[in-house]
Amino acid sequence: MKLCRKFKLWKLILLLVFVVIFLQIFHMSLLSKLESKETEDFSQINKVLLEIESKVRKPHRLDKSGTYNVIPNVIQASRRPTMNSENLTIITQCTSNHLHHLVELTEFFQGPISVAVFTYVNDVQNAVRSIAYYHFCNKFIRRFVTFHMVYPTDTPPINSPSWDVTFDCDTPPTNTDSANYAIEGIEYPHNLLRNLALKYSRTSHILVIDIDMIPSPNLKEVFMKNQKNYFLKKTTFISRSAHVVPAFELKNGYDVPKNRMELIDLWEKNIIRPFYEEACWKCQKYTDYDKWRASESELTSAYHADFHDPWEPFYIAAKSVPQYDERFKQYGFNRISQICEMHIAGYQFSVLTDVFLVHKGFKHTQEFHKTKNDELDKNRILFRKFKNELKAKYQESVRRC
Repeated sequence: MKLCRKFKLWKLILLLVFVVIFLQIFHMSLLSKLESKETEDFSQINKVLLEIESKVRKPHRLDKSGTYNVIPNVIQASRRPTMNSENLTIITQCTSNHLHHLVELTEFFQGPISVAVFTYVNDVQNAVRSIAYYHFCNKFIRRFVTFHMVYPTDTPPINSPSWDVTFDCDTPPTNTDSANYAIEGIEYPHNLLRNLALKYSRTSHILVIDIDMIPSPNLKEVFMKNQKNYFLKKTTFISRSAHVVPAFELKNGYDVPKNRMELIDLWEKNIIRPFYEEACWKCQKYTDYDKWRASESELTSAYHADFHDPWEPFYIAAKSVPQYDERFKQYGFNRISQICEMHIAGYQFSVLTDVFLVHKGFKHTQEFHKTKNDELDKNRILFRKFKNELKAKYQESVRRC
């Protein structure tokens, strides 16, 4: 009897061993196929570059105003999400000289990222070269980042027979820290770029950030935990809800904190501080950073925050959020106009207490470009008009901003 039991036990152990071995082989096979696919993609560089050239040279669609040419999906991520496989896409935008920020961003957030790149005249080939370099020379960017392009109709690419976008993975593109909206004589269309990147994202929810921001490593985990809790409580997920991710600024030369405890430690040492604390404190203070610091650190905890002008938080929300108004260009009111519409449309804001965003470098008022105040005055007039339009659009709403 004992021998029989021992024999059965050994059979069970052997069976489990074979199962483990099989699962490991199966897992390695999947990884091998994935790496093989990515290597195959890498071998198609010339083909991809020719396809991009064709997209740039051929006529393509314009934006609503007819002022900009729009080229979606210039290069797509090798791992393209579906509404079920991934729930969150980071939406961002920049000029070609800021694409290097994607390297660190994808290291911290290994999930879908949709980026719209603004270019113009002689910069087009440089933009394509930079996009191709980061796609083919960085495994995380290749897996997760989808690129789109926008350029003004009155400054199209040079219609030259020569097309040189060759690159070497050992030589990164030249980058500068100049502001996106410091391009001489060309208006930078933040909101058009955001709308483009948002439209071609493939997940149910989005987080719109600046490209030089880094999310805390646990961002996806916290978001997924919140989603799961809604389901377990058998409550309907409110489509008009926005989960605010508190934003901070980090002194140059320091590493981005890996968790809340590290961030608070750096905060106490004045190495990190709330975003825009010097540049525009009213734009962020309604996040209530003191309450955030005093809150318990739990994956699902959050507190309600009321909208007050001129609050412009960074948030996670359903992809169905109101579009950004594309009339706002250059500096000022481009983000708050969309937050304002969300508020009037009935969105509720709650602040997540265990996640954060970090902007690399302190924002100082004296560092803004010289035309900032003129642009601010121009957009302030447009914002007043925009708010009156919202009253007509949401006649039943009693909210104002």
